Amino acid sequence: MSHPPNIEGYCAAGFEPVREALEKNLRDPDELGQAVSIHVEGRPVVDLWGGHRDRERTLPWTEDTWACFFSVGKPIVALACAGALREAGIGLATPVAALWPSYAQAGKALTTVDHVLSHLAGIPGAFAAQPGDAYDWQAMINAIERQAPMWPVGSQGCYHTFTYGHLVGELARIVTGKRIGALVNERIAAPLGLELGFGLSPEQQSRCADVSITHGDPLLGAIRDPTTLIGRCWQALPLASGQEDFNSAPCRAAEMPSLNGHGTARALAKLYSTLSLALDERGETPLFPSGLLRELTQERWSAVDALGLGNRMARGFRLTNDYSPFNRGPRAFGHSGIGGALAFADPDHGLGFGFVTNRLAPGPGSSPYPMRLVDAMRIAMSR
Repeated sequence: MSHPPNIEGYCAAGFEPVREALEKNLRDPDELGQAVSIHVEGRPVVDLWGGHRDRERTLPWTEDTWACFFSVGKPIVALACAGALREAGIGLATPVAALWPSYAQAGKALTTVDHVLSHLAGIPGAFAAQPGDAYDWQAMINAIERQAPMWPVGSQGCYHTFTYGHLVGELARIVTGKRIGALVNERIAAPLGLELGFGLSPEQQSRCADVSITHGDPLLGAIRDPTTLIGRCWQALPLASGQEDFNSAPCRAAEMPSLNGHGTARALAKLYSTLSLALDERGETPLFPSGLLRELTQERWSAVDALGLGNRMARGFRLTNDYSPFNRGPRAFGHSGIGGALAFADPDHGLGFGFVTNRLAPGPGSSPYPMRLVDAMRIAMSR
């Protein structure tokens, strides 16, 4: 009989099913390390972690371990950018080219700020980018500027799997003069005391859990295959050649906001709890005006897109559907990441949920590991 995994942290009375679910997750011999955090009405009720941060299982996951949360970072950069644009008096209907003239190349002159925030810009990939360009912000921007839309701008929603963070981040840089990592820290992480970031320092990198890729993962297989659309979208990151595994210093140090945000589950839960309360003007924070949050969480499109993903998309945030069920709350919003990372808010329960892991569970679709925790949370909250 195997020994139970070592689970550390805090679990409020009544939320024991979440601890039991985390223990069940970590009993799986394929799993390495995980952390889950839950805030309800602004109060932490779960903050648990366990397992290992390295593939050799020699380093325990600790309270301050950071993990890559992949696409969970997309709405975080959208939130920082949209807030800065709003303060500058720049509306959603503003043409991107009015701020970024060279973006108008190749048939993109009609693109608006709304199109960019809503995954309606028609450029899920920058196909002129070469392997390795992902580490170079300007190289990616140059490739994006040269990219023609795959269909008329605004006519079709498609998840901008690789380009979203650069599109949003460059708009923010032009308006504020600050790179997206610094802007997220200034507007979100530092004011709330959140342990998360983009473009990590050496000290932050030293706290990171190693990403472990699951062999045979169909989603990662498609991403590594240059003959697939999603593989073409990701070709700027040298995954296909095996030169990158998401653990290199260049990968962690670069600002690639679509895919390489890092942080703790605690940070994600606190952020989404804050947003959950602010949306209904129940939290006292000037950081996230309720009007801004209503704009960002308004549904813009719902479809199975050209990548084969069944998205229900707002502006940066995903909304509840079968692909991203969250806790099935009708007003829930958030985002998932490759391999299982998950963060979301449910304003009807004042809820913020965060989950990070370092073993990438096969995808696409919702990973069973965070969903086991979400289901346990729902049981606990229904008692």
